[in-house]
Amino acid sequence: MKYAEKMVKNVKNELYDTNVLIHFWRKGRKDIQGNTTILNIIEFPKALMVKNLITIYPNPDDLNTVLKILKDLMRKRTPITRVNIIPAAIALNRNLTILTKDKDFKLIKAVRPHLKLRIIKD
Repeated sequence: MKYAEKMVKNVKNELYDTNVLIHFWRKGRKDIQGNTTILNIIEFPKALMVKNLITIYPNPDDLNTVLKILKDLMRKRTPITRVNIIPAAIALNRNLTILTKDKDFKLIKAVRPHLKLRIIKD
């Protein structure tokens, strides 16, 4: 087991989407027990200043999962922001719950029903 995967088990089993990180930041929360992806950090670099937030990098298994999800979405002709498939694959492969405000993840859940998803509202 890789270091990052060990770290994931030591914190909440949640994966924070960019919009949730921004929401917490605006509410003044700078200490968040949980996980995010490197893509979320690139989208919102201030998250680097958040304490106890673990950054997960996609591995080859995640990228293979992305391709499978993408293929299933294309079969259904489901339009989606493609970048959201990567955090979904990471969450699926690590049994994490995605916390997001983005309803696009429901489209992914339609082809991957075992995706754990929590849509939060403002």
